[in-house]
Amino acid sequence: MDKHELRTLATAKRARVKPEARAAAPVMVMQKLLKELAMLDAKRQGGSTLLVGLYVDCGTELSTLTLEAGVLSQGFRVSYPVCFADGRMEYALEADGAVRGLIQKKPSHVFDTTADAEVLAGLDFVEPTDLDALVVPLLGFDLRCYRLGMGGGYYDRYLPRLAPGTPTIGVAFDEQWVEGVPNEAHDCPLSAVIIPSRDIIRRQNPTGA
Repeated sequence: MDKHELRTLATAKRARVKPEARAAAPVMVMQKLLKELAMLDAKRQGGSTLLVGLYVDCGTELSTLTLEAGVLSQGFRVSYPVCFADGRMEYALEADGAVRGLIQKKPSHVFDTTADAEVLAGLDFVEPTDLDALVVPLLGFDLRCYRLGMGGGYYDRYLPRLAPGTPTIGVAFDEQWVEGVPNEAHDCPLSAVIIPSRDIIRRQNPTGA
């Protein structure tokens, strides 16, 4: 099954998640995520407050509002990805819901550097190397922690820009597991995937390519 066929299958599987499971999943995922972030924070040598990249969910994606609340409750900082029409993606530091709200108002979640220059000028963008952990959306995942995305390539281009060793964590419903995600040279496996029903799925060789 190629990626196009797999995306069709994964989209249908995610859409079939039952309402009660959809409502419960964010809390269960958040609890596991906060344990990961606490361990990461404990290993740091002081410095600035932990900075976590989240995503603004759309459609049937796992909601991140609960994740944001949990991350902020620990005193950590949150940033959100801003996608550009030219294929770039940059993270902006959240401030009282302003960034999330701005992205949600954009139906496509994609901004034009010229047409949207005024609103973009007010955002506090961060360097990829400043992120301490990145929470990543996905359509599907396999047990090797390879991610099936929407096909836009935003994360494929962004992940290599992170500082070496930065944890990349996929969050998903149980139903989003697939037998095997076809991977190419440019595909970056995630460090881990968190789903509600089982222990965190970790990449077997996190230092490998």
